[in-house]
Amino acid sequence: MCHSCIEHFLLGIKYLYQLKTIKLSNSLNLVNTPNFQVMPYLDLLFLDGCTRLYEVDPGVEVLERLTMLNLKDCKNLVHFASSVRGLKSLKVLNLSGCSKLKKLPDDVGHLESLEELQVNGTGIRKLPFSIGMLEILPLLKMEDCKDLVCLPISVGGLKSLKVVNISGCSKLDKLPEDM
Repeated sequence: MCHSCIEHFLLGIKYLYQLKTIKLSNSLNLVNTPNFQVMPYLDLLFLDGCTRLYEVDPGVEVLERLTMLNLKDCKNLVHFASSVRGLKSLKVLNLSGCSKLKKLPDDVGHLESLEELQVNGTGIRKLPFSIGMLEILPLLKMEDCKDLVCLPISVGGLKSLKVVNISGCSKLDKLPEDM
């Protein structure tokens, strides 16, 4: 359903146990996400380019099997989630281009399977301290985060980190010593 004209997805649906993938990329009229509690076995969620989307349903936390969450270029996304602790299988989180997004959930460090975190071009001012708990994270992209002022010292604990892109972070003036 990429490039669809829908505004609201699956209103009134009770259960979708077999649903594994949602692709609503570039659905320019989509303003909110479905109730994720009715689709507990969702594996892939593509909402990239949904420029009117302003929030993600808080029930996203129940998606224990979700491995990919792509919200790239959701330019009006203001609220991602208050908690992501339940996303135990998430490997890729792409929030790049979500320019109105000011913060990540405080418990982002509990995404124990995360291998790729992309927040390029967001309005994030600082990363949560818990980010240092992402033991297997090899890729962290924060390019053009113009409001990013500091990195927590816990970033030094990212032992698997191979690539960090902080180019264009004009307010970032120093890195943690352990990094």
